[in-house]
Amino acid sequence: MLSTIKFPDINTWERFVEEFFTPDSALTISIPNDRPDLVYSIPRPLIPRFFHTWSLAGLCSLHMGVERIEEGFLPTQHILFESPRARLLSGLEGGQQLVEHVGSLQVLFTPTSKVLVMELRLDQFEHYVSSKTENLFTIPLKGGFDPAVHHFLEMQTLLQASFPKFS
Repeated sequence: MLSTIKFPDINTWERFVEEFFTPDSALTISIPNDRPDLVYSIPRPLIPRFFHTWSLAGLCSLHMGVERIEEGFLPTQHILFESPRARLLSGLEGGQQLVEHVGSLQVLFTPTSKVLVMELRLDQFEHYVSSKTENLFTIPLKGGFDPAVHHFLEMQTLLQASFPKFS
């Protein structure tokens, strides 16, 4: 299964999240080369801002591929999708750079097929640069994400630590 997302503005990201996520959903993400015990939890109101920040940092395409997906049906009528191998490919700088993250994915869907929880545990990443831009300045990546994305995640973690009822 391979899906592609190309969304340029915050309004489109808000519509995307509105359509596919529940009002109380969360996106959790762990990043390679970061503290292994640190998992970023992004509450529903901030999910559009997370993707928009990524777009502002140069994201031009986003692809997710999953292998060996297993699905389970819970007594609550929720559906759990799990994949031990998920690939997240992000195109940056007009397609001149590609970052491939590899890890696992778990998604808990409501009975109405909306995302309640999406957990992406990234284990490693590779950064590829087009041979056309090989000698040009490239974005320094931390954990495979542009520094703006890391800044957003660190800010959000700080807010949650400072204001425990923050959502």
